Amino acid sequence: LLVHGKFLYTKPTTATTLSSLIHPLAPEHSFERFAFGYAPPGKESGFPTVTLNHYGKGKAVYISGQIFRTFWEKKEVQLRYLIKNLVNLITEDKLIEVRAPPCIEVSFFKGKATYIAHLVNHGSGMSDIYEILDGETGHVNDYILPVFGIQIKIKLQRHPEKVTQMPDERDLSWRRSGNYITFEVPSVNIHSWIVIQ
Repeated sequence: LLVHGKFLYTKPTTATTLSSLIHPLAPEHSFERFAFGYAPPGKESGFPTVTLNHYGKGKAVYISGQIFRTFWEKKEVQLRYLIKNLVNLITEDKLIEVRAPPCIEVSFFKGKATYIAHLVNHGSGMSDIYEILDGETGHVNDYILPVFGIQIKIKLQRHPEKVTQMPDERDLSWRRSGNYITFEVPSVNIHSWIVIQ
């Protein structure tokens, strides 16, 4: 995967290397010599880019480069899958799982007797960035299509009294599978939230 920017050179002591840093064959700004402006891979550096470490009962992933910055600035979609796979690698017992397109942002809150999952539809997945006065940036989506059939799985020991999609006050049917309940949100236009009581 192509990641732009700087990397920290590290040597793992107890961690396992999952991927290694390979520098480009030529500097990043050698646009005229290579197709699409990117040089092919060169030699391995001997340093890792992603490592996995076990500590006590937990796991930790370390990323030495600017993966999130590259994803945001260059929209390298393969990095989204890398991050998703790394999160799945270290979090076997998730509190919530959502199957939806990447344009759906999820915020999950757990209260004493209520769970709330906010779903925000950003439309295209990544909004276009435009510059406004004084060097600040803004984001714009000029058309947002609704998203249908969002699958949600939440870890819940008890049977919920009800699962409701707001602001429509639509009762959602749910089913239990082990320690989890699963349900489908029929559609989200721009913002909706699910209340589990």
